[in-house]
Amino acid sequence: QLLYDIQFQLDSFVIDLINSRSAAVAIGSSIVKCKFGAVAAAFVAKNDGSFDLDYTLASMTVTDLVTTNTLFPNIVRSLLRTDADNTTHGHAFQFKCQKSFNGDQDVLLNMIAFEIVPSPLLLKEVHAFFVPAKDSGKKKKKPSSSARNVPLPPVPSSRSSTSTDDDVFYD
Repeated sequence: QLLYDIQFQLDSFVIDLINSRSAAVAIGSSIVKCKFGAVAAAFVAKNDGSFDLDYTLASMTVTDLVTTNTLFPNIVRSLLRTDADNTTHGHAFQFKCQKSFNGDQDVLLNMIAFEIVPSPLLLKEVHAFFVPAKDSGKKKKKPSSSARNVPLPPVPSSRSSTSTDDDVFYD
């Protein structure tokens, strides 16, 4: 009997990282564009303990929008096999995990070749994007010595027991 049958598919999507504070790139402009082809995920589980998990990513391209006049605007791209009629075959990334009812397991991980071109300027900008901004130089004021030595008021929710004077309850 089938317990779960979860299917997810997204045809394609794009992620742009927008600069918000770097001086090297205009604020509000994209620093990198990540294009992903179709993404599919599936999970099927049966009540006998068997399951199938499948994840595929059709393609991936990362475009450098920081380095001007570069010979390699795509710094990461999946090298898919293409036929004469421009039909692509395969997936950039595929992960499968299966477990049968008797406990046999099968794990498959396929990845095609990727072309990766290092871009020091882009790496610096992406790092700056993910690292939190530093303080603007303002130091927090330390509380004055008189403010630090103020005794705390008693906890209003504490009370003594009615049977003895030694018990204290906290709500």
